[in-house]
Amino acid sequence: MKHKSILLILTIALGGCTALDDAEYKHIETLVAKEKAITIAQTGGDAEIVIFASGPGKVEALNDFSAFAGMDKTSFSGDDTLGVSFTDNSEGHRRMAKLLLSLTGSEKKDTVNVFQEGVQDTLKCASPYASVNGASASVAKFAVTTNLSFDSHEIYTSYLSGATGWVISCRMENDTIYVYTSENPGETVSKARVTLPYSDGWGTNMDLNLYITLSDKNGDFGTTIDFHKAAEYAGKGKIKDNSVIEGIIVSDCRSMNMELNVNRDYNVVDTDENLRTAYLEALDGSMGFRMKYVNANDNVLEFGTRVLLDLNGASIVRDEGTESFTITELIPANIVESRKGFEPVEKE
Repeated sequence: MKHKSILLILTIALGGCTALDDAEYKHIETLVAKEKAITIAQTGGDAEIVIFASGPGKVEALNDFSAFAGMDKTSFSGDDTLGVSFTDNSEGHRRMAKLLLSLTGSEKKDTVNVFQEGVQDTLKCASPYASVNGASASVAKFAVTTNLSFDSHEIYTSYLSGATGWVISCRMENDTIYVYTSENPGETVSKARVTLPYSDGWGTNMDLNLYITLSDKNGDFGTTIDFHKAAEYAGKGKIKDNSVIEGIIVSDCRSMNMELNVNRDYNVVDTDENLRTAYLEALDGSMGFRMKYVNANDNVLEFGTRVLLDLNGASIVRDEGTESFTITELIPANIVESRKGFEPVEKE
């Protein structure tokens, strides 16, 4: 009886092995580049892209780099090496070749970026806020730091409050950007953000945001009050009046010593607290406010920038037991105008 049981087990096992031998194994498709990004020197040179592929495929350009680079093949038969040669770029800006690898008869794809060093593009505005008179057609002027040149530029306009349709066009001349506006089509102060979209040769986003406040048809931006009057808003919640104050920035958005970064939890530190903080001093030096932006990226004003600040939508809080006041919930639309090159009043 025992011998028959052993024989039955052996028969079943051998049958299982035969079934496995006869099974059809699924073909596994593979396509991957060893490196996703390669950087070539400014003087030029060759990039070798190692491709691991289970079958043939093709190589396509995702951008036009024919003027400065070339590929040694546009297809591969399996595991292969693709060569990309770049010319000298000693005087030029950064550039790249973006490649798409595709496996034939499959949805498998991979991309490779080959970057070449060069001059880094610059497009910055230290005072990105301007005001214009809404009583008639006008122009907002912005001084920029740039190594680019263009006579006209596509712009995207976002109207933040008030009337719409009053931003007409934009052009740049001698490191100054001019944004042309029409008469205010509405009755109230209006605000807009003008974005100049731009990406450098490596695909880095460098969009420039400029902010314009259009006065009402009487040329007014609101009711100007002094800092002491503004302090009376402390503890009263969000400000709904169109009250404006004018002062000079006495901090620097690039400094890491504007505020202590606070602990939000026992193991969580808000590292943006410093970056959201600026300090504004009255023109006569009699008083100042701490400024807190909602987003750290909006804190771009440098030391010595004269600012016209709209308090509408912001709040003012007073540190308990002190004469320290903070304007909170600030966004770019609160800045009516900014001008560089001013010095705060010297203290005796």
